[in-house]
Amino acid sequence: MSASPAPTSPAPTTADDPCPATGEWHRLDPAELPAEGRVHTAVVDGRSVALARCGGRLSALENRCPHQGGPLGEGSIENGWLRCPWHGYDYDPATGRPPAGFTDAAVAYEVDERPDASYVKLPPPRPEVRTVSDVLVETLVAWGVRHVFGMVGHSNLGFADALRRAEARGDLAYVGIRHEGAASFAASAYGKLTGRPAVCFAIAGPGSTNLLTGLYDARLDGAPVIAISGQVPSKVLGRGALLLATGAFNLTMWVLGALFALFGFLSSIKATTERATEAWLRRSKARRLRRQAAATLPSGPALAGAVAQG
Repeated sequence: MSASPAPTSPAPTTADDPCPATGEWHRLDPAELPAEGRVHTAVVDGRSVALARCGGRLSALENRCPHQGGPLGEGSIENGWLRCPWHGYDYDPATGRPPAGFTDAAVAYEVDERPDASYVKLPPPRPEVRTVSDVLVETLVAWGVRHVFGMVGHSNLGFADALRRAEARGDLAYVGIRHEGAASFAASAYGKLTGRPAVCFAIAGPGSTNLLTGLYDARLDGAPVIAISGQVPSKVLGRGALLLATGAFNLTMWVLGALFALFGFLSSIKATTERATEAWLRRSKARRLRRQAAATLPSGPALAGAVAQG
């Protein structure tokens, strides 16, 4: 989207309105304007915006549900409300306000529709700050990690941004994949071929459980792999949040541990069975040789000798 001269601004917003009062106007691509009763995600000035048209009015919200960060642009218009696709929370598509009884509100942006084009007013970009994810990535780099394989999703966006900044600095290389199992297998193969650790990562919940098979492959061959899982915000831990990783990932690790234990148990049974089989074969061979030797002796009395010290 390219910026354009600022059109006449609508009336200033009030102090209690979630719409920002300052910012710059940006021209919207006509191809991304939604039809009546529809909502659409558009990227404006490098930022994700949920565009909606309801009652003949074009509106714009930050593409982030204030409940848990769901993409409002992937939602729907239901009875005049913009409904988040994750948990069904509703917001006014024009103001971002929720229904009565709720206090969270989505950030709304001013929109100006003109005969020639439509414009949205975005606040100044937030300055980048060093985050915990940056520290995590810097620590991985310090320990020799140079390649990261994974899938970006809602619960690891902060980590993905840190990876992007590290890659821009030339510290590491990120390889995007289309299935989390491919990420863990790629990291396992990298570790086997180079002897150096690689990272695989996924979103919370089932995304992390999909890492299981590749991690098991790494375990069997002793490949150095670091697995990182996304997670829901700390304030909703243990409260049934969407794709809560604690239970799913812990279950994955428990299953992985159980499989390792089972593999060790089966390996011990296999080794014991092999030893017993080898002993039985040796005894059978010895008996067969004795029978063959006995068959070649003349019938009748036989003399067996023994040494005195025996």
